[in-house]
Amino acid sequence: MKLINTHFLAQNRRSIIIVTFIVVLILIILALWFIPIWQANSSGVTKPEKRFEVENEARKTLAQIVGGTAILIGLFFTWKTLQVDKEGQITERFTRAMDQIGSLRSDGKPNLEIRLGGIYALERIARDSERDHWQIMEVLSTYVRENARWPSRNDQPTQNDELEENQTKNEKYEQTMPNADIQAILTIIGRRQSKYDKEGQNLNLSNTNLQKAYLWEANLQKANLRGANLQKAYLRGANLQKAYLWGANLQDADLVGAKLVEADLVGAKLRGAKLRGAKLTGANLMGVDLVGVNLVEADLVGANLRGANLTEANLTEAKLVGADLVGADLVGADLRGANLRGAKLRGAKLRGAKLM
Repeated sequence: MKLINTHFLAQNRRSIIIVTFIVVLILIILALWFIPIWQANSSGVTKPEKRFEVENEARKTLAQIVGGTAILIGLFFTWKTLQVDKEGQITERFTRAMDQIGSLRSDGKPNLEIRLGGIYALERIARDSERDHWQIMEVLSTYVRENARWPSRNDQPTQNDELEENQTKNEKYEQTMPNADIQAILTIIGRRQSKYDKEGQNLNLSNTNLQKAYLWEANLQKANLRGANLQKAYLRGANLQKAYLWGANLQDADLVGAKLVEADLVGAKLRGAKLRGAKLTGANLMGVDLVGVNLVEADLVGANLRGANLTEANLTEAKLVGADLVGADLVGADLRGANLRGAKLRGAKLRGAKLM
């Protein structure tokens, strides 16, 4: 019954189109015939020869107008047809790419070669189609969350591990680089067309294992990286402005020159991280462990460092204008050349700190 109704509706649509075309054609013919006669009557021409010339010129003009309009309508429908064809091609490419990124070998293991093809196919679609850009970014970030979980299902800590309170979970597991598919997605996300990002569309890479990932100058602005494992990741020059890095592991990460303006780093692990020249303006580093961290020439203007542990940290030439250092531990820290104008230092521990 449904097929019969669909066929009936299709037939009705075709009939309506044909009838509409015939009516429009009749109206055009009538217009070409009667409008010139009306114009000749209005002009007061009485001589048959002159009247014929007036009517003929009027018909030529009308025919040109109708012909030009028909061409414009034809071009419009051609453009619409091309748009529909393009959308159909994009849908077909998207479906094929989605099949590829879930490809498995005969032994049930991921087929990385085919998956990589699907991943890069999705990147091309995201570049070609602004409308599909964010949907593809969500698909790719979901793939990372599902295939690079932290901790992964196979790396759950044992009861003995849980008793080792002074040991971070990164130290319990072998540090490996991301698989080829995960690294490819991170590269694609990092170089995406951010002009297509809309307000409120923020990447979600929370609780992912991205240790030793290569993210040079990656665009991770406003990304949700809560609880992510970024130990020894290469984030030099990366854009992490307003990123949510609560509880993230950034130990030994290379963040030289990274943009962390207004980033939330509460609870983040930063021991051994390289933050030379990093822009941390307005960043939230309250209570963060920054023991021995290299913050030479870092921009910490207005940063919240209340209660932070900066023991023996290198803050040479750092900008700390207006920074909140209330209760911070700066024992043995190198503050030579640092700009502390307006900084709040009430209760800060400065024993052995180098200020000159």
